[in-house]
Amino acid sequence: MKKILRKAYRLFRYGNRTARFLRLANMAEIRWQRRRLLTHPPFLCLDPGPVCNLRCLSCPTGDGTSLLAGEFLEPDLFERIVKHIRLDRLVHVNLYRLGEPLLNKHLTEYIRFFADRGIFTSISVNFSAKDYDDDYLARLCRSGLDEMVVSVDGTTQETYEKYRVGGCLERVLGNLRRMAAVKHSMGLSKPRVIYKMLLNRFNQHQVDEARKLAASLDAEFYQPHFFWTPQGDEDTWTADEFRARYGDTPQTYLETDRRHRYVDTECRQLWNTLQVNANGDVFPCCFYVDPAVAVGNLLYDSAESIWNGERMRCLRGYVVDRQAPPPPFPNRCAGCSHRFCTYWDKERP
Repeated sequence: MKKILRKAYRLFRYGNRTARFLRLANMAEIRWQRRRLLTHPPFLCLDPGPVCNLRCLSCPTGDGTSLLAGEFLEPDLFERIVKHIRLDRLVHVNLYRLGEPLLNKHLTEYIRFFADRGIFTSISVNFSAKDYDDDYLARLCRSGLDEMVVSVDGTTQETYEKYRVGGCLERVLGNLRRMAAVKHSMGLSKPRVIYKMLLNRFNQHQVDEARKLAASLDAEFYQPHFFWTPQGDEDTWTADEFRARYGDTPQTYLETDRRHRYVDTECRQLWNTLQVNANGDVFPCCFYVDPAVAVGNLLYDSAESIWNGERMRCLRGYVVDRQAPPPPFPNRCAGCSHRFCTYWDKERP
């Protein structure tokens, strides 16, 4: 219920009246699985740069499998990109994708740009690149940032660095403490700080301790219901709880989780999110890390022409229709475990 209320608040608090109405219309288009959409994407995922200080397992940037150039989003490119986006249709902007956003020195400027237009802004960080001083943290708070997710997958360095290779837990916790102190001194409630713990076999015994630690840092504890294990190492990584309840794939998770009578379309990004790399390339979803499979580029094309272009329409049909032929262009949808995870009523046979 708390999560539902928060989503409802976000829907009616951010974006203009038209954007909020179109967000509801977009939700209907997802439910109906339309190929050509009448609505503009309400969500924008804009990468400040696919560059990171860590080498996290299962992350294409960290494990070196990404083919994206390690370049930051510069202000001149930022201006050219946003010119092609209907800002008045956005309700939420994620300024992160495949890197550590705090490494981009212009990040707070980009946050402020969207925040000044009444758009909800969020970032997801590892908070382990450096010891951030009070001045920088105050600037981050004043930027208008609404939400900051911090990945902390363990309460000891030994368990934390199993997945966050190259990270320093002491530094992360120190930055979180300073962030809480800065917010308190400035009398601010934002950004909302979320302590995110990916559960795996190495840290599964530390959940209660992590929950208490998050509370002491004035952060909200969050544990996702699924963990993308390093490929081929499911036996080594999957937490006992997850394997017992859900299996190893989104399908088995959805089929066994009886808490949800209605199962949502897992592949929402094709319907509601514009995924943009630092060089302007637009991708169908967050799993795409090869420039060769971009569906357009916002330095040269409008968001509308890309959003309902032939490739996006083809992919929408392909992921929901088992009879659809494979797209005649390179894509990752064929082998994606989210394919065919669509709405159904679990009470029916």
